[in-house]
Amino acid sequence: MFDEDELIEQMFDDLYHGFKGETQEGVSILVGRGWQPYDVLTKVQTSLACPPR
Repeated sequence: MFDEDELIEQMFDDLYHGFKGETQEGVSILVGRGWQPYDVLTKVQTSLACPPR
C-alpha cells in the first residue's frame, strides 16, 4: 500500500500515461482515507504543474 505522497506520485504517472482506471482508483483510495475530492484534485494538479523529480 502506498503512503499518500507515493500515491499522488503514482497518480501523476497514471494521468500522464492516460490510465483512467488507475487514476480513478487512486482518487477512491484517497477519498476513503478521508480526503475531500477538492483536495485530491488540487494536490494532483499541483503535482502536474510541478512534477516530482
